[in-house]
Amino acid sequence: MYADKLHMNPGHENSRRPQDIESLHIVGSGWDGYYLVEYVCNFLLQQPESIQLDFYPFEDLQPAIEPYGRRYVVSSPDPQVGDMLFYLAKS
Repeated sequence: MYADKLHMNPGHENSRRPQDIESLHIVGSGWDGYYLVEYVCNFLLQQPESIQLDFYPFEDLQPAIEPYGRRYVVSSPDPQVGDMLFYLAKS
């Protein structure tokens, strides 16, 4: 499965923080569509390395949980520009 688009939380459209992503568009599952990042995080906790970014080098999405329990996802960050999630098309 691949993530090919992201949707930011209202008011955070220009943010570069993964915590400000509201949902990801997932394709290749037979249930293509937008999924809240909390759902994607829970899915990745059960099935690690099962969703990649839809561009080379096809980084795996990783679950992340803040100390107070908020769930989100990240990819392997590019040290020059931050998380590669932000190369996805925004909707």
